[in-house]
Amino acid sequence: MLFRAILFTALCLLPVSGLYAQRTTRRPLRVRQPVEAVADSAALMQLDTIFSPGALVAVSGYEKPLRSLRETMHVTNLDSLRPLRSISVDIVYLDVDSAQVHHRRLDLDCDIPPGETKMIAFRSWDVQNRFYYVCGPKPRSAAYPFSIRLNILSASYPRH
Repeated sequence: MLFRAILFTALCLLPVSGLYAQRTTRRPLRVRQPVEAVADSAALMQLDTIFSPGALVAVSGYEKPLRSLRETMHVTNLDSLRPLRSISVDIVYLDVDSAQVHHRRLDLDCDIPPGETKMIAFRSWDVQNRFYYVCGPKPRSAAYPFSIRLNILSASYPRH
C-alpha cells in the first residue's frame, strides 16, 4: 500500500516538474563570422600597436564595450633590464567623422617586469554609456562608435 502511494505521488509530480524547467541557452544565438587571419604579424602590429618614442613601451589591444565602466589596453615593457612602473598617455576620442568627442591625459600606475605585457584597466570617459569602440563588438542597441588616437607621453622606470 505504501509503495502504491509513493508511486502515485511520483507520477503526479512528474509532469509538473517539466513546467518549471528553465531554458539555459540564450535566443537567438548566431555563429560569429571568423576574422580573417593576418599572415604578416608586422601588419597586425601596425593596426593595433603604438610604440613610445624611445621604443621601450608598446600599447595594444584597446577595448571599451558599450556599457562598460572601464577601458582596457595591453601595455608591453620592451626594456630588457628594468620593470615599468607607470606610463602617461594622451588619448583623443574621435567620432566616425574624425571629430573630437573627448580628450584626456592619464597617468597610469603599473608594475610590468622586463619583456612582459599586462592589461591595464582605467575608468571610462563615457559616463552615459552611449559609445563603443569601433574595433570592438558592435552592440545590438543604438550606440555611437568611436575611435582613438593614443600617444605615449612618458614611461617611468626605477633607477639602478
